[in-house]
Amino acid sequence: MKRLTLVQSTLIALPLALLTACGSDSDTTDKKDTAAAPATSSAAPAVTGDKELCEQANQAKVTMGTALASAASSAGEFDPAALKKVTATFAADLKKIAASGGADSEVAKYVEQLSAEFAKAAASADPEKVLDSGAVDKAGEGFDAACAKLGVKAS
Repeated sequence: MKRLTLVQSTLIALPLALLTACGSDSDTTDKKDTAAAPATSSAAPAVTGDKELCEQANQAKVTMGTALASAASSAGEFDPAALKKVTATFAADLKKIAASGGADSEVAKYVEQLSAEFAKAAASADPEKVLDSGAVDKAGEGFDAACAKLGVKAS
């Protein structure tokens, strides 16, 4: 079983810090503007704007944090199966968010990278080791910078 303090540094502190930049409540995208635009193809999926991707990733982060807290024992420990479940769910949520972004979306690219790293952790016998590899840091820093360029500040 893993101590909560170790998990916090890999699953709580890092993703929360990296995805906090997308927690702005100042996104006032007018949905009427996008609805009024003529559709080029009825089969084309709706593309989510980068600011909205940041907001969705932030919500996934909050959900992951809640699930992580619920999975901890009263002693603040996890068994690897609980940690795998949380990382798998977070990876799936991030993958859906990334898929809703445009093909040229910088934010979607980093969300997809984060999803892939959390999916690797979920598939690993030692999820913490995978999360400590540095790849999560790199994708998270890129994601953080992409959201900052949009004016979405960390809360």
